[in-house]
Amino acid sequence: MEQKSYIKIWRVCVDSWTESTIFAHSLPLPGEASAATALEVLFQRFSDEGSISIANPQLLPTVYLWQGAILNLLLSEPQADGSYLPQHIVLDPDYLVDVTSICHCFTRHGDAPAMHLLSKFLPVVTTSAIMLGNVANQFLDDCLNHQEVSDSEQLYKQSLTKAFCSDPLRFVTTSGIGQEFSNQCRSQFENIRSVVTAQFHSGGTLEAAFICEALGIQGRMDFLSDDHRNIVELKSGKADEFSGNRQANQSSGGKSLKYRYEHAMQMALYKESLYYNEGLVYAEVNTHLLYSRYPELMNIHLGRADIHRAIDVRNSIVHLEHLLRSKPALLLDILSEQHFNPSGVSDRFYEQFSRPSILLFLNQLRAADKLSRTYFDTMLAFVEREQWLAKTGVEGITLSPGHQGFADTWRADSTAKCDNGRLIPSLTLTPIRDGELIVALDATTTAIDESSNFRIGDMVMLYPQDSGAAQPASSYVSCIIEGIHAEGLRLRLRYPQHDLTLFRNSRLFAIEPAHADAGFTTLYRGLFAMLGAPRRRVQLLLGQRQAEFDTTIGLNLDIADETLRGIILHAKQARDYYLLVGPPGSGKTSIALRQMVQEFLSGNRPQNLLLMAFTNRAVDEICAMLNGISADYLRLGPSLSCAAEHRAHLLSTNAEEKPSRAVLRERLQTVPIVVGTIASLSSSPELFTLRKFDTAIIDEASQALEPHLLPLLCATTTDGCVAIDKFILIGDHKQLPAVVAQPASSSRVADPCLVAIDLTDCRRSLFERLHTLSLKQGLTQAVGTLERQGRMHEDISKYVSAKYYEGRLSPVPLPHQIADANGIYGGLRMLAVDVVPELSRCSAKSNGSEAAVVAKIVKAIKSTLDASKNIGVIVPFRGQITMIRRAFEALAIEDHESINIDTVERYQGSQRDVIIFSTTVSSPKQLNVLSQPVEMADGDCNGTPLLLDRKLNVAITRAREQFILVGNLGLLSQSPPYADLLTYMQNIQTGITHCSSN
Repeated sequence: MEQKSYIKIWRVCVDSWTESTIFAHSLPLPGEASAATALEVLFQRFSDEGSISIANPQLLPTVYLWQGAILNLLLSEPQADGSYLPQHIVLDPDYLVDVTSICHCFTRHGDAPAMHLLSKFLPVVTTSAIMLGNVANQFLDDCLNHQEVSDSEQLYKQSLTKAFCSDPLRFVTTSGIGQEFSNQCRSQFENIRSVVTAQFHSGGTLEAAFICEALGIQGRMDFLSDDHRNIVELKSGKADEFSGNRQANQSSGGKSLKYRYEHAMQMALYKESLYYNEGLVYAEVNTHLLYSRYPELMNIHLGRADIHRAIDVRNSIVHLEHLLRSKPALLLDILSEQHFNPSGVSDRFYEQFSRPSILLFLNQLRAADKLSRTYFDTMLAFVEREQWLAKTGVEGITLSPGHQGFADTWRADSTAKCDNGRLIPSLTLTPIRDGELIVALDATTTAIDESSNFRIGDMVMLYPQDSGAAQPASSYVSCIIEGIHAEGLRLRLRYPQHDLTLFRNSRLFAIEPAHADAGFTTLYRGLFAMLGAPRRRVQLLLGQRQAEFDTTIGLNLDIADETLRGIILHAKQARDYYLLVGPPGSGKTSIALRQMVQEFLSGNRPQNLLLMAFTNRAVDEICAMLNGISADYLRLGPSLSCAAEHRAHLLSTNAEEKPSRAVLRERLQTVPIVVGTIASLSSSPELFTLRKFDTAIIDEASQALEPHLLPLLCATTTDGCVAIDKFILIGDHKQLPAVVAQPASSSRVADPCLVAIDLTDCRRSLFERLHTLSLKQGLTQAVGTLERQGRMHEDISKYVSAKYYEGRLSPVPLPHQIADANGIYGGLRMLAVDVVPELSRCSAKSNGSEAAVVAKIVKAIKSTLDASKNIGVIVPFRGQITMIRRAFEALAIEDHESINIDTVERYQGSQRDVIIFSTTVSSPKQLNVLSQPVEMADGDCNGTPLLLDRKLNVAITRAREQFILVGNLGLLSQSPPYADLLTYMQNIQTGITHCSSN
């Protein structure tokens, strides 16, 4: 393929263009450090006679370009005039597009990139054919992993049960799963088994994942041989069957089989990725399609023109995404059926299978009223920008820590990735087996430290290092972190493997964070669902009608606390929604949520409840509360994200214990409570085909963006009614909000009709917007606040109450909240320690001077005061974690490993007896990272809007008995929120001390 005169990959940035030429400057390829070079990229080549010879008519339409666009030029040929003519141009290569998304656009009615929009916005209706495909994939995995098993019947039953238990909800809710489905499963198993037995004789990787930055694609191969020379892709559907075409075979009933073009294109892109990732040319790689309806492998070979088509469709998808994040209305308003059916086909297949979904999409867009459509377009552009940043982490935009973008996988070097906590290198693996299968790995290393961003339950990419230094992961094995300890990690393979050579201990491995688009897909489908949701629900969400209440409803249970009784009563009387503000330590889960559940389950007609939270940690707390009241419930979600003590309630566990569709279906229809994260339940729309819920209670609602909740609040049952009658949102908009990558300037809303419903910033949660809207509408019964907290000492809560909660927050009081200050460090509950940093000991994200002072404070607390104190250290940057840990070691602090050091984002929901906040910053330009105050509309006790620092609020309110601020106080006083806090501390008997790190 490659010739010496060609430049294989050239990364450039677009400056300008004409109809025939792109003017650009070169960028260094990943791992390179070269200077920018101006160059001209040709679309066309002219002959000496002046006639135009177009190298590739699908190279790249100029309409796809924008100034600053990044391009990959592939196989560029130098021209005599100094310009270059590439064979392919890849638009925005850091924005990886899944291979299946590209191939889905090759239809019977032409190459239609617009089909990508249907996959993006329309819900997938699970059919028996889709489930058969999932089962067939399980068959392939098990037949490959258990080639030595002689009992075919036993293997078939085990594999079928495994497929059921891995996706029980869809098995229970999908129609058409009966005897015919069972017969098809049996037939496909036998076909797969016979092919594997006869033709698979080498080791390899199952579900081999890859990314290819050169082509801007990602994907997963069903089977990739050890030498990467053989690829097999399984398809459970039909091949194209018609007489006189390729690959006739007796086993296919005498029919001549032809591959489906979109399937062959998938194989071609796999081959192309191996060329750019590993230098393997086409002739060295064999690609096979296994249509499991027929017991045979089909060899696939496509040509260069097909690759042109694939890259053209891939670029078109990226162009559509670019328009959706910049000008969504412009794109969506001009869409017509022709964009989905460019060939104008009107045959039976198109009319029956393709056209209905196309018309549904177009008609729902056109039927939306102005406000709904404006909301949709605005939120769509916002979510698109978030996804783009999550993928690319575009330079020039300030991102939050941990949001550098997935493209850093290949753009950043190993040192930078380690510094950002995105890489753990030098792993030595020990396989953990279940029989003959490798199901998990113990990974040991000396390179892991607390500054990494990895946590239990994270999905990661595992790949071998070359020459002892971590390389960008081009092909990898997908794993989930099952455990983390001082010497390494336990990694659970998402797909068990049989080939021991994959993880041989003579090699070193590395892990990096994985990226999945599935979470964003749920948001897009939720936004689109809102356009077609029942009118009353849409009007409610968009502030066009007020929430309603039934004041005739009373309580069944006796609640002694007057404030809590009023909250539960209003929550029960609400017909549409109720909002509960739960300040820090106020018992929103252990007290308020518990009381709501008990009340809603009481009486003659117990309610059906859907309980959820934003994080798995909070869902674990809900489960603990339900266990405490002996409530019956099911939990949806993966087992590794669920605390071990609650896994008996998982749907998957129930499926394993009783693998019966009828039994599980009845259980799902009758269990009074279903629990899960917002993400898990949003991605399980099949639940609402079985039942509807009287009430959904959503904890941590202020941490969720509006689009996070729309898939649930706009979900409908099979008869078109809302699946959730009313919802209760519990949160605190004065603590940390949802994590957003884009700056406030990009998310701010100016459209008058949206501002009128208090949608002023897309980064605000639905909880916060409805809270503001309800108060403006005078719906005081729609909003409640828990006013007593059992966490902070009253000296700490006085400041928090006055500054953040209009003076309404008070201690319970518990004994520790009113104890005197004898025996605590410095003799004060709130203490600021001034540390003027030695600049030689500081970096952008660490401060050695502060670390030394923090260590001195901890040593004093543990050695001379009360050693039993539970101490926590909060830092703004992960780099400071390592610095403080080293300072602990230097002072030989006993049992310092038990002291949790983490960022404020990780601390939300936690508490410690003593909190030490090492602010770390050493220059004024860092203050805008440390402190990002926002204006809160509900303001102070006089209703005056206030600028509040929500991070600072969370940091302070983690402390039960003492809060110690460590930092350069002169610098911190330049930030209004910190200046206010320091003034308060100064006023409470010299709450400021000066300390040296020496």
